[in-house]
Amino acid sequence: VTSDLAKYGDVDCILFAEILWYILPQLNGMFEVMRENFRDRFLLINQVFYKGTQKYGTEYFTSMEELISFVPFELVGKCEATMERDSTIETSTIFRIR
Repeated sequence: VTSDLAKYGDVDCILFAEILWYILPQLNGMFEVMRENFRDRFLLINQVFYKGTQKYGTEYFTSMEELISFVPFELVGKCEATMERDSTIETSTIFRIR
């Protein structure tokens, strides 16, 4: 995944939609590829977190705020949505790659 990302250097925005839990071991390498090939472009992350039941990836982050701290780029915007009875928290963050 990391090496293939560089092939798309002409796009304005990279979208990660519900894939973070699958690519955690490659994430830091992907950030490096983004720094080298996508400077001043954007990374949009749509990710679900689980209220009190987060099991996978907890050594990386368990909330949108922890994700924001983990990502090494400039935060441009964020939003979070949930319902009282939902067990999930839907999040969206956008970063400028620097």
